[in-house]
Amino acid sequence: MRKLHIFLGGCVALAMGCGDDGSGTPPVDGGGGTDSGPGMDGGGVDSGPTPDGGGVDSPTPEDGGGDAFVPPPPCEPPVLPALTTEEIVAGHNFSAPVFVGQAPGVTDTLWVVEQRGRILLVRDGAVVGTPFLDIRTSTDYGGERGLLGLAFHPDYATNRRFFVYYTPNSAHQNVVAEYQRSMDDPDVADPTEVQRLMEVTDPEDNHDGGMLAFGPDGFLYVGTGDGGGGGDNHGTYGNGLNTDVLLGKILRLDVDGTAPFAAAGNPFEGGGGLPQIWAYGLRNPWRFSFDRATGDLYIADVGQGDWEEVDIQPASSTGGENYGWRAYEGFAVYRAGDVDRVPVHAEPVLVVEHDTTTDLLRGACSITGGYVYQGSAIPDLRGVYLFGDYCSDDIGAFRWCEGAVMGDQRVADLRGVGNGIASFGEDNAGEMYMAFVQDGTVVKIVPAP
Repeated sequence: MRKLHIFLGGCVALAMGCGDDGSGTPPVDGGGGTDSGPGMDGGGVDSGPTPDGGGVDSPTPEDGGGDAFVPPPPCEPPVLPALTTEEIVAGHNFSAPVFVGQAPGVTDTLWVVEQRGRILLVRDGAVVGTPFLDIRTSTDYGGERGLLGLAFHPDYATNRRFFVYYTPNSAHQNVVAEYQRSMDDPDVADPTEVQRLMEVTDPEDNHDGGMLAFGPDGFLYVGTGDGGGGGDNHGTYGNGLNTDVLLGKILRLDVDGTAPFAAAGNPFEGGGGLPQIWAYGLRNPWRFSFDRATGDLYIADVGQGDWEEVDIQPASSTGGENYGWRAYEGFAVYRAGDVDRVPVHAEPVLVVEHDTTTDLLRGACSITGGYVYQGSAIPDLRGVYLFGDYCSDDIGAFRWCEGAVMGDQRVADLRGVGNGIASFGEDNAGEMYMAFVQDGTVVKIVPAP
């Protein structure tokens, strides 16, 4: 029987059950064992990793959205239209793609991030000859490590600034670095780092996080994993619940500030934790996104051995949410000894059980968060959140409305498009994409004919 739990707003106290360690594969992270894919974690040591096109805005004629934004229908379960996909480059397989997105103000080009350390441009259905950025010589690539995230400054069109999340080969770290597009050639970036906004020592090779996205407030949000291994076993309290470390967190950074780049108004700016922290108690928030219509933050947090989860932070939040890991995995108690440290926490809005043939994402092991569709090409999909799982062929969908999950369902006609979904993507018009790290497929979701 499928297990779905619905969060009805605010924070709650405890849950039920228990969890254990698992093992996994790249970008995926479904447990505590040894994963092998970006952002994903099917166990303890993961092995594999998307960025965000630059903020949260409604599709308009100016940013390539065509028609002005139209809100979703009233609060009711969605009836999904027939969907299909088309390759962004016909017959071309990218090398371990982990993200696809678009820079602000651009309508004719997509950016594809390859885990091994390159960012490629796609225009007019073809890959542009020269990589936009190539940092393969300075990137530690393999398993869940590599070039994992990309985000463009909201004013990228004028200031040329963008940010990447990667694991360098010079040190065992997770790094957020700033780069700039070349002044002379908009298709090429200056290969020299401008500055580093984050350097975090990472004790293991998995649970590296990697997601970057500018929020509607203009600040850069960063997802970090708990440091890896199984069961968040580093430190007395684990890293996720420890507000004195940056691992297992969503960070909120002011890229126009100075070190440590903490955004004004962060919950621990007055003490009690590191000032960069926005939310904590996370295991590996591999992919998260903002609903460009509402500003709500959707966080897909990769589970340990039993449960995957989706968390939603409302746009009205002032930060400081504790999502419960390692005391809880989904709704289940994972480590009973930590429960007293989490008397109140923000529960998931939806959980998916591992390795079942009946749950929303069959055979799940490592959730891949997507986006709330706000494009104009598929009006009946508007307001629907799409997400997947590295180990499952299924794509899930639901609408979040008035504090409840509405109409959770599988998207049958997107099943089996590629192998190992590492990321969804979104362009400036609100249209959506999927990147599959195992076979290199990158597709756009389009209405079926």
